[in-house]
Amino acid sequence: MKKSKIKDYNNTVEHNVISQLLELVSVHSIYLLQISTEKNSQIINMPPTNKRSKIIKSYTLFVITYKPISKNLGLLMDDLYNKTQQKYRVYLITMVLSTAIKELNYGSNFLLNILKRTPCVFKDNDNLDKFIGFGLLYHPNFYEHIHRVWKNRMQRANYWISMVYVDDSKEDEFVNLGMLNYGLEQICVALIYVFWEFNPSYYSLPYLMHLCSHFSDLPQAYFLKSTYQRKRTFYLLSNARNQMRFKAFQEYSSHDSKKAYNLCEQFLQEATTIGEKQLSEIKLLHYKGK
Repeated sequence: MKKSKIKDYNNTVEHNVISQLLELVSVHSIYLLQISTEKNSQIINMPPTNKRSKIIKSYTLFVITYKPISKNLGLLMDDLYNKTQQKYRVYLITMVLSTAIKELNYGSNFLLNILKRTPCVFKDNDNLDKFIGFGLLYHPNFYEHIHRVWKNRMQRANYWISMVYVDDSKEDEFVNLGMLNYGLEQICVALIYVFWEFNPSYYSLPYLMHLCSHFSDLPQAYFLKSTYQRKRTFYLLSNARNQMRFKAFQEYSSHDSKKAYNLCEQFLQEATTIGEKQLSEIKLLHYKGK
């Protein structure tokens, strides 16, 4: 039975999470990229007095499947959250086994780092074990490709953010927030490729920010664990395109757009600094001995 193949890493990942995932997807193997725990406590002083606490664990899992997942990845992650009684938030990165083998044969530092460095919490067979002994790939051509991806993504990000005219009273605030959303997405994807050499297949701003939080504190500092006002701004940015689709009349002011624009400009500058620093570091590895 597949559930018997769940690995025990000191209960690093709750068996319920893995079991529910096995019910929903045809899984070959699962790797743990990140685990975090948040505790929400309340002390109520007005009668009836009470104390409440809720612990939510979140996991980032890389899942190799036998077949493509038919369901939208966001809906699948929501299903897991609900099926675990909203105790566990699971962020998934998925890849079909045949694609993983093809990329490993060609050369993928992203996949090699997962196989070499992350705990495997479930494995149906040992098909990928032969790749663990492979070395990471460093060559000037690979670096130049990474640099081109970074440059093109950041140029797009600059374009989207510069398109916002926050002082123009004729502008639609939904449109402004939507363009800023596109700009932030490009920044996130650029950072993910520079740090991981990986292109996400699922685009949701909270999801992309979560992936970036694996290698930088920037998402938390600006959006995810910041002030109430910044969290509200991030909510507006994350939902801007749906608002454009389903609402004919805008509900936000130019003040909202201006705050979002200023925040995105700052985020862009900080991300550029972080990305350029990482590029300098990996350039040394790719050009070593050349």
